[in-house]
This record gives sequence, structure tokens and C-alpha cells, in this order.
Amino acid sequence: MNRNLFKTTLCLMSLALLNACAESTDSVDITGTLDLGEFSVVSGESTLTVGDDSISGTGTLVFSEPVTDEEFNHELTFTLDQDDASLTWVTFSDSDLADGIETRFTRQGTAVGATLLVDNAQETSSITISGDASSELNYAIESHNSEEPAHMLIFPGDLAGALLGEDALFNSEDDAPAPGKGTGGKFFGVRLNNATLTRVVGAEARFSD
Repeated sequence: MNRNLFKTTLCLMSLALLNACAESTDSVDITGTLDLGEFSVVSGESTLTVGDDSISGTGTLVFSEPVTDEEFNHELTFTLDQDDASLTWVTFSDSDLADGIETRFTRQGTAVGATLLVDNAQETSSITISGDASSELNYAIESHNSEEPAHMLIFPGDLAGALLGEDALFNSEDDAPAPGKGTGGKFFGVRLNNATLTRVVGAEARFSD
């Protein structure tokens, strides 16, 4: 191959590679049972696996469409894939999931622990809630960021209609006060640590004091 032809071929290969990189994006349109639309990966591009109906591994992602009210309900279906795995649901944060109110689920054997945090730092003590951590978990998280501190509740995910305080698996007013409230905005997302998220459903708040 002569020198000019080699240079031309090398340039074309470089342009093709650059175009391929430009077309790659961390923004993914969710299909299947994850029904909250587009999200962006904040961290963990190489350690998260995105399928048609699940997100698994370790990393952080934020959904692109923020909530519209100071009180909101999210129902999650997920698995904690090994001991010490965790899934942290973040609401009322900024677009990088900073300054939000967080609900962290952890696995210790078959026990499920629930902890509240603010901006991944200040936290309450862990409360053991109903559920088998070695199998699929389904919870509804009710976030009332209109209160100070935020009023956070966890319910079984299969309840229909209005949610009652007596049905709560965790109630921050009774079990452990939230360490604050979300101050970053109205974005929401999730931090996965060896966990798999298979379903998210967002709705208006279903619990009232």
C-alpha cells in the first residue's frame, strides 16, 4: 500500500471510530416494564447492564422527567443479588442525584434492612422490614417532601387504593425520623449495588395523614 493510500485509509478508520463514539450515549430509552422513560447514567457505565426490562449491576442513574409535586409515590420491583447488596431510591434531588432524600434497602442473609439518608450521608438507624431479601422484592415508597423533615413511608407494593398508616412497613414518624428533606429539586433515580431493578411505577401520593 502506498503512503498516501495508507494515510487516507487511516483517516477514514479514525473518522468512523469518532462517529461511533459520538453516537454512543448514556441516555437510554426504557422499554418493557420499566415505565418511567429516559434516564441517564451518572456513574457506573462499565458496571451496569441495561436490558429491555431490567437494569442490573452497580452504578447510579437519574430519570430525565422530574416529579411534579412535593408528595409522590414510587412502586419498585427489584432483587438484591448477593449478601450486602443494596438499592437506594433517591427523590427530590438535583439532576446528579445530589441533595435528595434517600431510602436504602440492604440485604443481610434473608433480612431486608431499610435506612433513610439525605444526600448519601446523614442517616437513620436501619430498620428490618418484611420481605425475603433472597427473592424478588416489591415495595411502594411514599415521599412527602412538603414536610420538615420529610415524611417517608414504605408499603407492600401490591396494595391497591388509598394507603393507610397501619399498612406501612416503615413510617418515619413512628420508626425513625428522616434526617432532613430533599433540597436539590424534583429529580429522582436509583443507586444500585449488586442489585437488579425490574419495575418502576410512579403515581400521585396515596397516603394522607
